[in-house]
Amino acid sequence: MRGHLPTGYGTVGSAASPRGTAAAPRPSRLRAAPLAALLMASTAAVPLLVASTTQLRAAGPIVFDIPTGDLGGVLAQIGRVGAQPISFPADLTRGRRAGPIAGRMGVQEALTLALGGTDLVVVPAAGGTLTVQRRGPVPTGAAAPAAAGDIAAIDVVDANAGSPYGDRGFQAGNVGDTIRIADAPLKETPVAISVVTNETIRSQNVTNTLEAARNSAGVIVTPGATGQPRFIIRGFETSGFSVNGQQNPVTLQQQIPIDAVDRIEVLKGPTAILTGVNVAGGGLINVTLKKPTAETIRDLTIRYGTYNYKTIALDLGGGVPDLEGTTYRFVTSLNHADRTDLGYRDPSEFLVMPSVRWEGQDLTVSAGLRYIQTRAVPQARFGFRALDPETGIGAIYRIPGNGPGNPNSHYDGRELTFETEQNYHAGTLFGLFDVSFNNLFQHQSVRFVGDSFSFFNTNFGFTQSGVQTGFDTQVENISERLSMTLKYQDDFMKSTTKFGFDYLSYWSGARSALPAFLPDFDLYNNTPISPLISGPYDFTVRKSSNIYRGGYMVEKLDLFDNKLHILGMARWDWFNQNSQSLQFGVAETPSVSKNDALSYTFGALLDLPYDLGVYINRSEGRIPQAPVAGISLAPIGRTLNEFGLRSSMFDNRFRTTLSFFELTESPLTLILQGQAGFPEGIRIVNTAGLQSRGIELEGQGEILPGWNLTANVTRLWTRSLDPDGLGLDPSAGRPAYQGSLWTTYTWLSGWAEGITVGAGVRALTEFKVNQLGANSLFTLPGYAVFDAAIGYTSGDFSANLKINNLFDSHAFSLSTISTYLPIERGRHVLLQASYRF
Repeated sequence: MRGHLPTGYGTVGSAASPRGTAAAPRPSRLRAAPLAALLMASTAAVPLLVASTTQLRAAGPIVFDIPTGDLGGVLAQIGRVGAQPISFPADLTRGRRAGPIAGRMGVQEALTLALGGTDLVVVPAAGGTLTVQRRGPVPTGAAAPAAAGDIAAIDVVDANAGSPYGDRGFQAGNVGDTIRIADAPLKETPVAISVVTNETIRSQNVTNTLEAARNSAGVIVTPGATGQPRFIIRGFETSGFSVNGQQNPVTLQQQIPIDAVDRIEVLKGPTAILTGVNVAGGGLINVTLKKPTAETIRDLTIRYGTYNYKTIALDLGGGVPDLEGTTYRFVTSLNHADRTDLGYRDPSEFLVMPSVRWEGQDLTVSAGLRYIQTRAVPQARFGFRALDPETGIGAIYRIPGNGPGNPNSHYDGRELTFETEQNYHAGTLFGLFDVSFNNLFQHQSVRFVGDSFSFFNTNFGFTQSGVQTGFDTQVENISERLSMTLKYQDDFMKSTTKFGFDYLSYWSGARSALPAFLPDFDLYNNTPISPLISGPYDFTVRKSSNIYRGGYMVEKLDLFDNKLHILGMARWDWFNQNSQSLQFGVAETPSVSKNDALSYTFGALLDLPYDLGVYINRSEGRIPQAPVAGISLAPIGRTLNEFGLRSSMFDNRFRTTLSFFELTESPLTLILQGQAGFPEGIRIVNTAGLQSRGIELEGQGEILPGWNLTANVTRLWTRSLDPDGLGLDPSAGRPAYQGSLWTTYTWLSGWAEGITVGAGVRALTEFKVNQLGANSLFTLPGYAVFDAAIGYTSGDFSANLKINNLFDSHAFSLSTISTYLPIERGRHVLLQASYRF
C-alpha cells in the first residue's frame, strides 16, 4: 500500500515504456539533463511531462487515435504521442472527460479538441512546456507561444506512476510479454489475458509470487507437496510458468522471490503465442520482473510475520551519473523463517538481481543477472481418509504436528540466469514502415539437491505406506529469440507486424535414491520420523536433451478510427527430444522423438458505444510429448473458442471483462507398461481428452478516488470426451463455482489521511476427489478464506499489517486424487514496512 509518488522521469521507448517504438518514425533526439516529474490524480498540482529545453527540429502532423477517457489521461496520451511536455493541476481535470482524438493533426490542434467546451486553455511556459489552466492572463514569465507544428522531439515521462506497462493502481495497461507485442493495450486485445499489477501485489502483502495469480478469473492455486504451487486454469491442471516471456522448464521447485516481481500476467488457453512450446494445461502464468528505469528508486522493505518469518529487501534504480542514456536496477532480498506451519524447519531464500540498460539514438542494449539461492521445504498441509475410531464412520483427518517424513526435510536450490536484449531501430522502409530488430538471449543454470516424501499407495486407514526419495537435479537452458517488427500508420489504419524465430535448448540430468521405504507410517500419530537421505544418489540416473525451434508471424491491425482491432498469429514448431535412464547400472534404450506442429491464434475486438467492446477468438496449440518405452507420441492439442464483452466504467478507471469459453483437448495416446498378454508388456490405448466450458467475470481498477477493487468469479463445466470413461474422472478437483475479491480504501484527506484498509475473500464450492484404486469419487466441501489489512502512508514511509485466513479455516484445498489432500494454510500475520530514501 505504498502511497508515495514517483520522483524520477522516463523516456519514450525506454524503460518507462515497453519494448518497441512509436508507430510513426521517431525523430533523432538530443538528451538533456533530466528533471523531476510527478503524476497522481490525488495531488493538488501535478507536472505531467518533463523535457529538456533543446529545440531539435519542427515536427509535422501526427496521427492520433486516442479513445474517449478522463481528461487527464487524454492529455497524457497527447503528450506522449506528440513528444510534448504538458503540465496541469490535477484538480482542473478531475471529473472531466475528453475525446476521442483521432486523425492527423498537430499537438496544439489535438489539445484544442481535448479542451473544447471547457473553461481551460493551453498557454506556453518556460522551457517549451505547455500548461493547462483556466482562462485568464498568461502567467508572468511565460514564453512566447510556439508556432503550430513547431514542437520539439523531447524526453517524456510516462503518466502511469512509473509503470512501464501503463498500469494504474489495480488496473492493467498494456498486455506485456504475453502476445509478443508488448505495447498493445490490454483493452484492445481479443485474447483472454489477466494481469495482477504491482500495486495489487503490494497491497496484499504477497510473499509467494505464483499465489498472486489467484486474483485472475479461472485460476485456482493450491499448495503442492514440493512447495511449488499447483495451478488449475480453466479446468486444466497446468504445469510450469514463464519469466519475462521466456519459458521456464525448471518448474518443480524453484520460485521467483516476490521482491523481484513487477507484475503477473496470465495467458489463458493455448500458450504457443508466447512460449512456442505450448505448456500442458489451460494457460500459462508469466512472471514479469523489475527492469532498469530512469525513475529514481531507493526502496528499503522489511517484513516480519508468523513463525518468525522475516525479510529485508533493497530496490535501487535510476540513471547512471555521467553515462548518458544509461539506467540500472539492483534488487536484492533475504528471507528466513524458523519453520512452516506444518513443522518443516528453516526455509530461506536469497536473491541478487542486477540489470543495466543503455539507450542510444537507434540502439538499445540491456543485460541482467539473476541469482537465487533457496532452502525450500514442503509447503503443503496433508490430510488422509480413515474410519473414525469411535463412530466407525469414514472421515478425513489432518496429519498432526510435524510434516510427514522428517521436520528437517528440505532441498537446496541454486539458479543463475544471464539475460541480454538488443533492440535496433532501423528507420523506415520504402517510406512506409517503421522497422526495428530485436534479439533476446538467455542462459540458465540450475541445481537442486534434497529429499522428498510421498504416500506410496492409497490404503484407507491410519496406516499407509510411504516413500522417501533423494534427488540431485541439474538443468542447463539456453534460449534465443530473434524478431523483426514493422509498423505502419495512416489515416485509415495502424498495423504492427512481427516476424520471429525462437530457439530453446534444454538439458537436464537427474540422479535419485530410493532407500527408505516406510510400510508402517502411522498417519494418526505422524510416526515414524524417517532419517534424511544423503548421497550418493545412484538408484536412477536420467538424462534428457530437448531442442525446440519455431518460426512465427504476429499481426495486429487497428481499423476504422481505432474501433476495430484484429490480432492474428501463426507459427510452426519443430521438437527434438532425447532421453535415457540408467537404473541399477543397467541402461535402457535411448528414446528419441521428433515432431512438428502448427499453432495459431485469431481474434477480433470491436469497440461499441458507451465504452463497450465485444471480442471473439480461436486459438490452437500443441504440447510435445516425451517418448515412452521408446515409442514416439504425437503432440497433444488444445483448442480454444471464446467470445466476450469488455467495458470501462467510472471515467475509464474501472474495467470489466465477461468471457464465455470452450477449451478442448485432442485425443490422447496412453502407453501402459507391465500389461500381461501384450507384446513386451506394452499396451497402447487411444482415448479422448478433456473439455471444459465456462463463464468468467472479472473487474479491476478504481471505483471512487481512493477505493480500488479487483474481483472475479468463474462458472465451470468439465467432462471427458471419452465415452468409455477410461482413466480418472476429469471433473475431480474442479469446483462448479470459484471466485475471489480484494479491495482497499485510502483516505485522501481529513484526520484519517494516509490510512488504508483492505479486505478480501476467496471461495469455491464443493468438489470431487478420485479414490485411486477404487474407481470411485468422494466429495469435499467448499470453503471461503477471508483476509484483512490495515496500512498507513506518510511521505516516504509506509507500513501495512495483513492477516491472512482471518478466521483460521483449515479447509481441504483442491485436489484431484486421494493420495494427496492438501489443507489451506491457517491464520498467519505479516507486517511490512517500506521507506523510500
